[in-house]
Amino acid sequence: MRNLRLAAYLAITVLATTTFTATTFTANTAHAGLIPLYNTGVDDSGVPLADDAIDPHWTFSGVGFAEGLGPDAIVTTSVGGFPIGPWLGDNSDSAWLTPAADATGPGGTDGATLYTFSTEFTTPGDVFVKFEGIQSGDNGMVGFDVDGIPGTFTGVGFNTWGDFSITTKVTGTAHTLNFIIQNGAGEATPDGPIGLRAEFSTAEFTINNPGDVDDDGDVDEDDFDLIHANFFGLDLGRSLGDLTQDGIIDLDDFGEWKDNFPFPADAFEALLLGRVPEPGTFLLLGIGTAVLSAGRASRRRR
Repeated sequence: MRNLRLAAYLAITVLATTTFTATTFTANTAHAGLIPLYNTGVDDSGVPLADDAIDPHWTFSGVGFAEGLGPDAIVTTSVGGFPIGPWLGDNSDSAWLTPAADATGPGGTDGATLYTFSTEFTTPGDVFVKFEGIQSGDNGMVGFDVDGIPGTFTGVGFNTWGDFSITTKVTGTAHTLNFIIQNGAGEATPDGPIGLRAEFSTAEFTINNPGDVDDDGDVDEDDFDLIHANFFGLDLGRSLGDLTQDGIIDLDDFGEWKDNFPFPADAFEALLLGRVPEPGTFLLLGIGTAVLSAGRASRRRR
């Protein structure tokens, strides 16, 4: 067993230079699932709603001059004319949300008026959530969060798309995702169009943080050590290295750890090269193949 683990460790060393496809979690894995979120301005089937319809999935609130508006978020399409044209045009995936049927709202010339568009979702309990997508806003997005935990985004205007993303742990089962839009900054008059457009490309949860074997909130050397120490162990569980929860600790688990290791490539290589001598690449590839085959054969005989 010691020789088997050493060979596996050597195989992992050469695989350190291999590019792994980022782990994608789907609803049929044991520890992950999709979160049913809706793009702005669509019905339960994901089809854009008619002009001036009330969005059933999003609500609206404001501060500053916008205080007291809402909670309805109103759909705006090109049927109503301006501001569609300067704003991004209609498509089949989403529609603009505004505070009123005429797409305008009160604001201050100092930009202190903020509009928050919110949508709610549920999870099975304390989990890690991941959201990614694109957004556009007038005058522009200034905040994006889940349960008050800030995400990242590219601030853009109303005639182009910017990205947004967040991966964070949430507690409990009921949650709120918020997009915050600013209105009136630097304008000569306080009133003017206000709106949000958002489309999701990723909306998922995982029971555990991907790559985090010891479940301490980060992906680091400690997690690697557990995978290495238990390589080809059977039915040991996630806390000892079986990240994919398929009953064996193998290169799939190492791949998930490597995909989520947050440090630059040179730090990753230094981690491995500082632990094992550098043998020939072809020798390691041969060892890695033999070890992987032996491990799976051993599992079949069990």
